Amino acid sequence: MKNDVLWRYQAFDEECRHPDIGSYHTYGIEIVPPSPIHDVSTDRAFVEHMAGLFTAGQLSPLHFSDAVEDALNGS
Repeated sequence: MKNDVLWRYQAFDEECRHPDIGSYHTYGIEIVPPSPIHDVSTDRAFVEHMAGLFTAGQLSPLHFSDAVEDALNGS
């Protein structure tokens, strides 16, 4: 059986601004082709790990935002 990758997830970096703390560097995660969730974490390794797990497990885009929320909550 051929193991095709239907969805690939990747981390991306961005600069954000918050009125209370000013500018900060953070990382988001997106499905390729792009469908990003911005400002996931300031920890690049954490976001890249999440992207790798989502790609390896072929997480359906329908569950993408819930899976990110679960990861952030330690579920």
